[in-house]
Formats: sequence, structure tokens, C-alpha cells
Amino acid sequence: MNLPGRASGNWSWRFVPEQITGHLSVRLLDATTVFGRDPQTYEGKDAEAGGQSGQDQKGGGAG
Repeated sequence: MNLPGRASGNWSWRFVPEQITGHLSVRLLDATTVFGRDPQTYEGKDAEAGGQSGQDQKGGGAG
């Protein structure tokens, strides 16, 4: 359930690892990269460098 005003804990993945096939893992990785959602990309960077928003990623993201 989405609880307005709550910063975290609203959404989560619900699956067991065996449900992630090779093909699906490739698709998830692609979407994660295309939309700038890989936290490792921003590890050690501050917000100005895209560390928080993910919008200023080199080679992807929305910005």
C-alpha cells in the first residue's frame, strides 16, 4: 500500500530469486541502466554530480 508522506517502504519487489530468468535479468539490467536507477553508478558522488537524483549520469538518465 502506498502511504502518502512516507519516504520509504511503500513499494517492494515480491519474487523469489528462481523467478528471475537469464532473459529477465538482462531486461531488468537494461531498464535500470537506461533510466539511471543503478545506485553503483552514483556511489561516492554528491548530489551535484548526480549522486542523489540520477539525472546527470554520464551515458544515460534523463538529463
